Amino acid sequence: MEDKKLELLKEYKFFMNERNRGNYSIDGAINIDKWDATKYKILFVLKETAGYQNCNIFELQDELKNVWLAFKKGKRQNPTYKNVAWLAKSLQIALENDRILTQVEVESLDITSKSLIEAIDYCAIINIKKYSNSNPDGRSYDKDIRLEFCANRKLLEWQIKTLSPNVIVAGSNVVWECLSNKRDGLYKDIITSNLKVHECRSFNGIVFYHAYHPSAYGKYKWKIQKIHKQLFEEIKQTL
Repeated sequence: MEDKKLELLKEYKFFMNERNRGNYSIDGAINIDKWDATKYKILFVLKETAGYQNCNIFELQDELKNVWLAFKKGKRQNPTYKNVAWLAKSLQIALENDRILTQVEVESLDITSKSLIEAIDYCAIINIKKYSNSNPDGRSYDKDIRLEFCANRKLLEWQIKTLSPNVIVAGSNVVWECLSNKRDGLYKDIITSNLKVHECRSFNGIVFYHAYHPSAYGKYKWKIQKIHKQLFEEIKQTL
């Protein structure tokens, strides 16, 4: 599968070179072999990459394993990717055992670096915006994500077609808009009705979940256990 990975990298860089960008992340399937082999192809679509100012070009899978999900003295795991991997692990175990996990079971899962990396290896992650937040105040603005969506549209369409996911988690309101908008959403011809935040439904054999940003999982009433339960029930009914 190494040839396939190299071909995917070549195509990805072609799209970004068209934009004359010298700093961006390369995202998609975390482990292409495991992605191709798994029955439940879970894609997380997020607003923008974490990263570094003027970070040049880096592969998301490398940063996940070596930095963002790694335990290092004095540093915590990146909350966005930690929760993505935690949700993925909860859902994978539920599907393997054909039952929903309890809140206690979800909270008791092994969330060490090795365990989370193993879980996320079967998933894919793509960001609408392919480079780090460049706003002086450090905040992420929806208008910037919409502009990047338009600029990266051809690349995003190619990624969706190549990955062919059957479970898609939209990681914010603006991401859901990029997927579902009737005018130019990536799935405008498939998604026939809007989903409220933290609502899950299938369209044309694909399970869609409109979520808050993963860094907010666990806050308020949107626990990882509840999210995995909704996804599990829809997946079992659809796939």
